[in-house]
Amino acid sequence: MRNLKKLLAVLVSIAVVLTAAIPAFAEDALLSDAEICYELGVIKGGGDGTMTPEEIETYSGKTAERIQAAILLLRLKGLEDEARAYPVDEDTPNFKDADKVAHAGTAVNLLAYLKNTPELGWQGGPAGNFSPTEPATAQMIYKVMLESLGYKQGVDFEYNEVIGFAKALGLKEIASKGVVTVGDVCTAIVEALQTPMKDQDMTLAEAIGADDDEFLAKAINLGLVTSYEYVAIDDITIAYGADEAAVAEALPATVTVKFSDGKTAIRNVVWGAVDTSTEG
Repeated sequence: MRNLKKLLAVLVSIAVVLTAAIPAFAEDALLSDAEICYELGVIKGGGDGTMTPEEIETYSGKTAERIQAAILLLRLKGLEDEARAYPVDEDTPNFKDADKVAHAGTAVNLLAYLKNTPELGWQGGPAGNFSPTEPATAQMIYKVMLESLGYKQGVDFEYNEVIGFAKALGLKEIASKGVVTVGDVCTAIVEALQTPMKDQDMTLAEAIGADDDEFLAKAINLGLVTSYEYVAIDDITIAYGADEAAVAEALPATVTVKFSDGKTAIRNVVWGAVDTSTEG
């Protein structure tokens, strides 16, 4: 066995350089929840997806349809493309009114995805309808956010308990509203992102970021996640000429990270290329 070189864990989330186009917010301006969701890629404009601050404000004031709210929450989890590409044929279980969306397109696929992925929390009504163009409500949005945090209807809460259960977790900003706007949905999202997952210290933002380094970097920049650095690890020795499988086995999949508030946690790690063909 020969020491090749001291290997350093590279947390991609810290190294990501954010070069995506963003609206020209003043540096000292306090971003609205809708603006935060825009920077996270949860709300988008037409065409190339960009929006001005004025367009974001106008859009955030519109009443949120149920399917619109579902799309925003799928984007939050990075699932929109998967949902729109979900294979559908005449035998695919779907909501009874899935074809009632005026500009259906891939909405039929998206609704089938929601129907067949019940863990996302979109169950529809008792008659089997989704009512895609009906207004979203605070109760419905908080119910889905609770599911995103790991809580389950019928286990942790009942539907008529959603508002009270959400309030107990600190999700309360839109609780008094019936029908909600796009901006209200964004507010619920921002609340939930900073809320710990069920039985964990990790917040929803950190949980999403654990599998999406770009999202985590943005969340850190927006103050939704406390910045951190990895804790130094011991030198790792890898055999000269070791193949990829041996290298992968020798490198840990996680490292301990230390947050700026002094707390530590375990996080996934991505390693740079390891050259075992050269001694050193």
